[in-house]
Amino acid sequence: MRFSITTRASLTNADLTRYVTVQAVLQDITRTFGISFVPELFEGMRNRPAYPETAWELFKEEVNLERLDRSTKRIIALAITTNEAGTYFIAALPHAFRLDVLDQATYDKILSTIRFFKAFDRHLSGIMPAFVPDAVRYVNHVCVKNIRVMKRREPARSRSQEKKTRARPLGLGA
Repeated sequence: MRFSITTRASLTNADLTRYVTVQAVLQDITRTFGISFVPELFEGMRNRPAYPETAWELFKEEVNLERLDRSTKRIIALAITTNEAGTYFIAALPHAFRLDVLDQATYDKILSTIRFFKAFDRHLSGIMPAFVPDAVRYVNHVCVKNIRVMKRREPARSRSQEKKTRARPLGLGA
């Protein structure tokens, strides 16, 4: 959402407010990361004025940016930037980010956030791709993980429910 001087003159107050808000968010992004560019993950949101502010706040909170040192923040900025093919560096060079630079939890959070933002952007655009292997794989992984956790908890619940059932006199309501 870049405007020329003549275009700015024809903007309504609401449009100008949205433009200023987006610019403030993008400046906060560059300031927080300590870089001179806006990573593509957020640059792509420039044309959706209501989206960048919320997305940036969610990203900062999810990755705990406030707790990280300056060099780690710069590495994360690089991770959410794309190469010439349009692939995020964190996906194009996963071992480079996973081995020494980012811990596994931060790496996973960044990838999950990218997938979430991309899916949400598709939703806003009304586009549904025919094949989304990363999203399907991620959802499948989360479902399997949740099922395993529920199965581990299930035997304990079953035993406690059996004790309650045995202790309850027959013929009386619950």
